[in-house]
Amino acid sequence: MAGLKPAPRGASPTWRQFLTSQASGILSCDFLHAGTVFLKRLHVFFVMEIETRRFDRHFHDFDEFWFVAAGTGQITLGGDIHQVQGGDIIYTPAGVDHDIVAVTSAEDLEVFWLSWSLPPGASGQHLHRTPDDATKHLVPSQKAA
Repeated sequence: MAGLKPAPRGASPTWRQFLTSQASGILSCDFLHAGTVFLKRLHVFFVMEIETRRFDRHFHDFDEFWFVAAGTGQITLGGDIHQVQGGDIIYTPAGVDHDIVAVTSAEDLEVFWLSWSLPPGASGQHLHRTPDDATKHLVPSQKAA
């Protein structure tokens, strides 16, 4: 059909603006697998609420690794505060409290948690020493400022 032009587009939001406006109803999910140095395959299902930026101080009855894919932030591990950035791998031993306390970059802090087969009797859940630890706190972010 020669001579026809596309229909005019009204002012529409960018993809980032649209996702931000819909964040309260969006979950980011990913399923992946990774090989270990012990030739085992780990299966990981990762879910994060986009809008809330909330986290809780907790520990596990199993060991866990964190892979920081992007961004920078501060975490607590045991009683110490650590700066983390994209590319870091953090080992959280069973029984050690840990928490994300701040996102220090303008981009999101993207973290993947990896664990493997649970030891006998392990719950596989976030465990809390006090009721206050179980309350999810807002993680300060450069984006939110």
